[in-house]
Amino acid sequence: MKYVHLLQCTLLISLIWSAGVVSAIQPVPLGLFDGTGDVGPVKHEGAVSYDTADQTYTICGSGANMWAHNDEFHFAWKELAGDFILTADMAVAKRGQAFVVSGLDSVELPDEVHVGLFVCSHNADVVETARFTNVRITRPAPEDLVPYRQYIGCRLEVMDVATCRRRVLHTVADSLQAPNWTRDGKALVYNRNDRWDIYKIRADGSGNEIRLTTHQSLQDGAEFAPDGKHVFYNSS
Repeated sequence: MKYVHLLQCTLLISLIWSAGVVSAIQPVPLGLFDGTGDVGPVKHEGAVSYDTADQTYTICGSGANMWAHNDEFHFAWKELAGDFILTADMAVAKRGQAFVVSGLDSVELPDEVHVGLFVCSHNADVVETARFTNVRITRPAPEDLVPYRQYIGCRLEVMDVATCRRRVLHTVADSLQAPNWTRDGKALVYNRNDRWDIYKIRADGSGNEIRLTTHQSLQDGAEFAPDGKHVFYNSS
């Protein structure tokens, strides 16, 4: 068993639910999640949409309740085992009734759970809509991790400073370091710890990364020259 710390909203929730409640939902991948669907005998069918451009989830859901043994809500879920951290920013897109926020210190969960985002209106006749941004599922580092020898994965992200919305451009199993923009703002260059070489990727995340160096020694700290045609970096 394990304990996780949660923050709950009585109508709109972006956290964790135990395994078993989604057994009847068909898995259809959507963004980070394995499947979506209604849990319990909801009066109004819910829905989830995912905007791939800004990586935003919009969830509509109803349901009379989501406490104790009376569970009714719409759920976007992913089955996970072991330790993880789920984070998300939430905004009410369409609200049928006022809602309040309450804190929940901790909850005991089995080793395998369904983690995700869900919406419950707490009123069988009402449909609530919420929009979730900056949704991330992260695996924390184990206590015995050996730095620069073992890796937990890494994401390359860009953020709109006006809205604080982040977008994942690239994900790897090892480590990405020292990203820098190209002069025209159309790409980023960075180094990776698995091969210690310099790479480039488009700023919109499209296409594959391009390996720029193939040396056996360490390459890092890549930056573009003022003419935008050459890359300089540290090498040892």
